[in-house]
Amino acid sequence: MTKAQPGIHQLPRGCLLAVIVVASSLALAGCAPAPVVDQALFQRPMNLRGECDGPDGQPVPDTVTMDTYIVQTYDVAPTFARARSTDANSTDCQTCIGTGQCVIEHPRVCTCSSSVTAIPDNLSTEMANTTIPSLDTNDVYCFRVLAVGNGTVGNPPAAPCTCNLAWEDPTWLMAHARLCALSAPAAIGPLDIRMDLKCPGDRSGSGQNSNSSPFMDCVFPPMM
Repeated sequence: MTKAQPGIHQLPRGCLLAVIVVASSLALAGCAPAPVVDQALFQRPMNLRGECDGPDGQPVPDTVTMDTYIVQTYDVAPTFARARSTDANSTDCQTCIGTGQCVIEHPRVCTCSSSVTAIPDNLSTEMANTTIPSLDTNDVYCFRVLAVGNGTVGNPPAAPCTCNLAWEDPTWLMAHARLCALSAPAAIGPLDIRMDLKCPGDRSGSGQNSNSSPFMDCVFPPMM
């Protein structure tokens, strides 16, 4: 059985090498389980032409930092109409989460680092060794990453840490969410999982960073 090897890929301009290695185990008759490995790739949605700016629409200053990264794996209900659609996108995962048709049944995975400026390049660096283990190749998932400023300074390099549900409290996230990424509904293998990266400067309305799915809709998917 072949497996996708983690490493540097040739990426289209505007994409970031990611971060999450998504792994499953397939038991073969008479053999040890064979790992199947996918990589996740962060990318800016095509309808966003601007930079990944802060909430004021300006470049993120060095004083805006992140140090905690929460990976949530949502199981997509078979009844979700676009679960396996060939043109599904991150908006579908946003809808699925908001309507409750996607639920977290797989343990959250968290990474903690020292404080770094909350920009996409640093997100890729800090999450380079993050792994989601033991997913089922027969299931469809939505993946979400929340990068937050927890206010604690860890020791480099970034490393797995125990998730704290307090990091996902809505009031806390309003003040501490720095970056948010969502995948389309995805099964494991053989393709890389692409995640649309949203920044605090992404908002509804007019302007170069405007779109129909602003940053806070990624952090708090609306109930349709």
